[in-house]
Amino acid sequence: MDSKPIAPEVFNFVDEAIKALATKGQIDEPLDFESPIREFCRTFYEQFFANVAKKRLLDISADSALEATLLLRSPKQNWTEEARALLVTFQHLYKMDADVRGQNYGGDSDIYREFHETFVIELIEEIGAWAKAEDEEELATRAQESATAYSKAVSKAIKEADSID
Repeated sequence: MDSKPIAPEVFNFVDEAIKALATKGQIDEPLDFESPIREFCRTFYEQFFANVAKKRLLDISADSALEATLLLRSPKQNWTEEARALLVTFQHLYKMDADVRGQNYGGDSDIYREFHETFVIELIEEIGAWAKAEDEEELATRAQESATAYSKAVSKAIKEADSID
């Protein structure tokens, strides 16, 4: 049996997030700790760290961000450009995580929108680029479909939120 480094089913969390945006909106609100889109990010990186970097990821944390830094700096690692991009993006995710969950004083609708409108879509596109470079066609296809669908759902949620204001 040929095991995949990242299960394409990880994008089921994006599907759930799209449904939540359509029914609940919440584009300008903090994420719950276990929101579908945060679970997507966490689960993807959990699999990426375990199966690609051969490291254990417990959560989006300072320790995990440090681990990503050490992996990037390790002379023993020969990361592809796409894998490096995903490790750097994990560091950005860590820096944003408390803000998008509303746990820092700086959290506001701008950071929530930036997370949905820019960060998540770029992450999905980076996953797709990495999957394509690794000949993981099913994962690359799911990433492309998810990026398009999530982008549309976010745009619609923003339009609806702006029409209420």
